[in-house]
Amino acid sequence: MFRIVSTTLEKYPAVRLGSLQWKHGHVGPVPSATAPASVPGTLSQSAVLQLELTAQPGDFRAALASINSFVRDLAKNENVADVKVIKMPLNLASNATLSGSTATQRQVQAQNAQFDIQVVLKPGV
Repeated sequence: MFRIVSTTLEKYPAVRLGSLQWKHGHVGPVPSATAPASVPGTLSQSAVLQLELTAQPGDFRAALASINSFVRDLAKNENVADVKVIKMPLNLASNATLSGSTATQRQVQAQNAQFDIQVVLKPGV
C-alpha cells in the first residue's frame, strides 16, 4: 500500500499525506454461523488516506482538478481495484451555503485543502 501511494505522491509535490489508515480483511460475502457454508470473501487491503493539497486561494477549479487527477493516477496502478474520494475540501452540494465577504481583502498565501480518499487493492496484492 505504501509503495503504491508513495509512487503516486511523487508525481504531485503539492499533495502531502497526513495519515493512512490501513485495513486488511475480507471483501465480498463472509460466511455467517446461521447461513449454509459458502465461499468466504477474498482477502484484500484497503486504506483511507487523509491528504492535504497546497493550493492558491480562491482557485477552486485548479484544486479540484488536482485532486481528481491524483485520484485518476492512483486508480491507474495495476494493483488498485478502486479509488474514491470520501471527503472533498469543500461542500459541492447544491444546497450548501456560502459565507464570507467580497469586501475583505483576498489572501495571497497558498492555502491547504484537506481531502480524504479510499484506496482498495485487488485481492491477493
